[in-house]
Amino acid sequence: MITTHLLKRGTAVLGALLAFSAAAQAADPSTFPAPTGDTRFVPGGARLELIFDGGCALTEGVAAGHDGMIYFSDITFTKFCKDPSGKYLQAGNIWKYNPKNGEAMEYRAMCYEALEQYEKAIVDYKSLVDLQADNAKTMCAIASDYKNRFQFTNGRYWVQRALNIRPGFGLAYITMAEIYEAAVVYCQDQEKRGRKYDDALVYELAYDEYKKAANDPEYKSTATKRMNSLQMVLPTQEELFMNQNRKTLKLECYSWINQ
Repeated sequence: MITTHLLKRGTAVLGALLAFSAAAQAADPSTFPAPTGDTRFVPGGARLELIFDGGCALTEGVAAGHDGMIYFSDITFTKFCKDPSGKYLQAGNIWKYNPKNGEAMEYRAMCYEALEQYEKAIVDYKSLVDLQADNAKTMCAIASDYKNRFQFTNGRYWVQRALNIRPGFGLAYITMAEIYEAAVVYCQDQEKRGRKYDDALVYELAYDEYKKAANDPEYKSTATKRMNSLQMVLPTQEELFMNQNRKTLKLECYSWINQ
């Protein structure tokens, strides 16, 4: 039995498409040669992009449909291929890719994230933003991946872009809060130390971001829970007194926040 699936996330294709088997999953798109052929079908400037490498065994049969979709098959080996739950055997799949909206790209970016290959995920997400300039959610995903790479300034930049596109977007504030929280852990690890007053100030910045997120009904519940979880790491009355209510960060590791 062959089932039909909508390939929900992935990358846009300019001029040509490639579907790769499991043996080619490690292929680097930057090494792909420029496509050649009849210019009626291969326009100048066309390039090859990896749009999907999540097949179980053998992915082949790329074909353009009359509906504008691109179809290809995943010929599975029933003995080795199972459904996502790992319980049921798969006999085969037909995948459908929409080249107009990059639906496969987000899927692949999420796969890269699961493998902690955040730089590759960022590349795919940025390609998706090129197609969907108002996709604030994807901008937040880029910010989050920069956070995972400890590039906090870049993460903040993409949060700001998301808020410029969608003011008041709760997910953007949550993402910024997570960047602040990650910065604390990073600084403590880098400096091999415990809690300092500046850490508490940065946690307070995260708290303020969650507070903003709580104004967005869609993210109010999540933001409120995060705010509650930070209560124990906010500046104490004693710390505020001992530091004369200082709010300016002094540690070099947090210098990017003041920029």
